[in-house]
Amino acid sequence: MTREELIAVQAPIKQMYNDHPEKAITNFTAELTIGKDLSCLTKAGNASLQIGLHPAVGGSSRYICPAELLLDSVGSCVGITLSAVATHMGITIKKGTIRVIGTVDLRGTLGVSSEAQVGLSRIEVSVDLDTDAAEAEVDKLLQMTEKYAVVYQTLQTKPELVVTSAKR
Repeated sequence: MTREELIAVQAPIKQMYNDHPEKAITNFTAELTIGKDLSCLTKAGNASLQIGLHPAVGGSSRYICPAELLLDSVGSCVGITLSAVATHMGITIKKGTIRVIGTVDLRGTLGVSSEAQVGLSRIEVSVDLDTDAAEAEVDKLLQMTEKYAVVYQTLQTKPELVVTSAKR
């Protein structure tokens, strides 16, 4: 998509949200089915994905684990946002690779140590770009990507998390 095409597509959307801020509030929904073998099935569009325990905590290598899915979400959000921002800035990305590494002490989730944190303690995102853009432009691109990447910012701001139960 060219810069002009992206601007043309987004301009009326931005105007609508500017004129009617309440229309900008939306809910994304994920609905999963609890499966066998300590797994869940999720459907996104036409794709289905089986998610389960990581082999390092007794799960099957047939499934992607939720932490890996989280890292994929962070990486894809950064990549998509970076592409959109680069397009707006007029920066051509010839090739790009995003690598996301999450560090976890599995003793926490297994209850082996009460001192070990449950969950990822660090997420590192590295972006490798092949571009003719000047270093200052790439720095600005990365800064703007961090600012506008939804999943990245969600993790930075720590949203309210609420779990409810419905018994049938």
